[in-house]
Amino acid sequence: MNKNETKHEPAEAIRQTYAPIAMAMGITMIFWGILAHPYGIGIWAMSAGGAGMLAWALYSWMREICHEWSVQDES
Repeated sequence: MNKNETKHEPAEAIRQTYAPIAMAMGITMIFWGILAHPYGIGIWAMSAGGAGMLAWALYSWMREICHEWSVQDES
């Protein structure tokens, strides 16, 4: 190996997660419930479910990021 050549290790693949998709669905559900309310459709439960999904997705995504950082720090 030449002294100018460097050895590149392949980067680890990023783990896939459903949290961003769940977060987008939660936001959509929240706004669907808000927008449907003035038309006499009482679906505030849709907004509540969306808020719950949004909170779960945010928690899940942040937990995954913290886990990845802790694994990276151990290396």
